[in-house]
Amino acid sequence: MSKLSKEDFDEYLGNENYYNEEDKERFYRNIQPSKGWKKHWVPQALSVALLVGLFVIGVQFFQGNMPITSTDEEEAAESKTDWSLWKEATSTKDVEAYYDATVPGYRIARELDQVIDLNQKHALNDEITLYMDKAWYHEDKIYLFYSMDLTNEEVVEENHLTGNISDFVLYKEDGSTVQLETENSSPWSGMYLSDAFNNKLYRVATILLEDENQLSSMKELTASFSIDAHNEEATVTEVNIPVSYGSEVITSNELNESHFSLHSQFNLKRFDMSNGKGYLFGSVQSDLGQKLESIYGEFRNSNGEKISVMERINPLYEGEFLIEIPELAENDISMVLDHLFIQENEESLQLSIDVSDYEGSVSEDPVEKEMDQYMDEVNNMYVFLRSLRFDQQGVTVGISTEQSAQDDTAQIHFSSFFPKVAGWSFPNSLTAVADDGEEAKEYHFLQTSYQVGSEINTFGLTKSFIKDKDEVTISIGDLSFGEEFNWEVEIPKQD
Repeated sequence: MSKLSKEDFDEYLGNENYYNEEDKERFYRNIQPSKGWKKHWVPQALSVALLVGLFVIGVQFFQGNMPITSTDEEEAAESKTDWSLWKEATSTKDVEAYYDATVPGYRIARELDQVIDLNQKHALNDEITLYMDKAWYHEDKIYLFYSMDLTNEEVVEENHLTGNISDFVLYKEDGSTVQLETENSSPWSGMYLSDAFNNKLYRVATILLEDENQLSSMKELTASFSIDAHNEEATVTEVNIPVSYGSEVITSNELNESHFSLHSQFNLKRFDMSNGKGYLFGSVQSDLGQKLESIYGEFRNSNGEKISVMERINPLYEGEFLIEIPELAENDISMVLDHLFIQENEESLQLSIDVSDYEGSVSEDPVEKEMDQYMDEVNNMYVFLRSLRFDQQGVTVGISTEQSAQDDTAQIHFSSFFPKVAGWSFPNSLTAVADDGEEAKEYHFLQTSYQVGSEINTFGLTKSFIKDKDEVTISIGDLSFGEEFNWEVEIPKQD
């Protein structure tokens, strides 16, 4: 490791913080979508093609030209098996977000302290332990939140029954027993986490009571059940679980509202409410990237009040989100969405810049080079190197983008750049490597400048990093894409 000089620290400490709340606010606020809506022809054309295709298939079927054997049916059914319902978590925060999105009312229940911690361990065999994490008693159901040691991640893909609970037997107060029906979260869904601290499979099981008052007189229930421990059935006997019902009523209403834009699909799924709380749950699937940053738009209630969606939205995981909107319990709501921000985590942009002429001069006159050099392309967006400015601080790089398709409203947003820091995935994160193999540290990046309305976005590298180098390759990762569209939907009051 090379030693840092006083000059290095002066350069680093002399700059302001790279990222603060003002930067984040500016990132979203400075990108105002235009109000000239476009009506895309692609979804309409696809719909027409689908109808024509169904008509042709129907004619062929009635003419007897489409023989279907049992083997064909079996193969078709097998091909529909969707292992993607298993979700991979990067932290326990993802697991909690998964529960919020998939268990109706759960988010509000834990905010009202109706979810109880169990913290129980039960050995299933020599290798696998079952961890009973939480329980939530709601109406005529018991939700059990549990995890299990994951000895091999591939077992998740090979066995969708892994972790299923069955044969839940309740020991009644009079000494008799009753077997309760058990619903697992779905035929093959759950979440798994594998990191330095956890290597577990997470699932939720729903135990259906005979009636809402079946446990009303019990402070603790005793039960036994079976569980699939990675292709090996195990039994947990006489487990004791505290019984605790919350005093606040939580309701959940299903919604079925969808919208297709040029790059994305939106779904509104349900509305949960209780005690002045109200959450609208939905999801976005987009070919622009993997991570939902935010959705731009507004709610309008019957009184004409306008509420910013961006200020109320909370991204959960893999496109799932919730929007805090308790007003929906009292009023009809008109929702207008006009812009989507998606983060691309799998691709990055590459820029190679020539710094061989830089001599670290202390001259007051900077050296500026204007250019029009193609650098890279991602999501049908071209990136060009527009300028290099060499001065006492180092080099400032100017870039801009152009769309490859004129009818595409998606854009890369470069309103801010930040050095890549371990554990961060803030949009437009920077890394740099010199031709001699040296990798830039956080303090080697100069603070970025951004001017509203400017087509050129800039960032810089310090002279201590580029001096005596010939070429530097800069990568811009965690790219931020925005898509303009128009979706207006009326949502009636949710009782």
